[in-house]
Amino acid sequence: MKKTIKTDSVSSAIRLSRSNTLSFYLNTMPIKVQNVIDVGCNVGDTMSYFQKILSPEKIYGFEPWRKNYKKAIRKCPFAVISNVAVSNYDGVAEFNLYQPKQHSLWKKIDEDGRGAVSVPVTRLDTWATNNQITNMDFIKIDTQGNDLNVLMGMGHCFEMAKIIQVEVFFSYEYRNTPLFHDIMSYMIQNHFCFHHFSSLHYNRFGKALWGDAVFHMEGSL
Repeated sequence: MKKTIKTDSVSSAIRLSRSNTLSFYLNTMPIKVQNVIDVGCNVGDTMSYFQKILSPEKIYGFEPWRKNYKKAIRKCPFAVISNVAVSNYDGVAEFNLYQPKQHSLWKKIDEDGRGAVSVPVTRLDTWATNNQITNMDFIKIDTQGNDLNVLMGMGHCFEMAKIIQVEVFFSYEYRNTPLFHDIMSYMIQNHFCFHHFSSLHYNRFGKALWGDAVFHMEGSL
């Protein structure tokens, strides 16, 4: 399936405040966030934000594109950042590079890119076991269409997670992208409940395009 968004839809997108909504939610939940996992941390903006509003003991980031990884390292010296991709298997993957937004994508889109690079891939549960991680209070996943595969690679990490924020789509932004209902179904299977949308993008006709969905562990609220 190819990208289906029209130019006029994108230019007319309306975005809710991601930071204000998420900040209110995290600071009113009866859960102390000690460890933050940022899958798809890009250049480190979200990790800086989490550090500011949560002051967690540890922040772990994952960014496959080396250019963005180096920027994140410089911007977030307080974080432990891995230059790897996260998915539902361990191995190597081909990533598609796009400008000017400096995105590295699993899914191809109908734009001219800068080619592709091979990057190491890990499952989140493999990484947690190898690094003796036993606590994942808050997990943010933003991998441009590979988000369901990241969730499928969590395994026993669901048992130690409390809050999970996932980028979700309501139309096919990338080829063969899982949609919101696919993410929702998988989260329910793993005993997580939908709480709210941290941000939403609409086209000029009021149709939801994509956003960030926040889930909490069943029975935690």
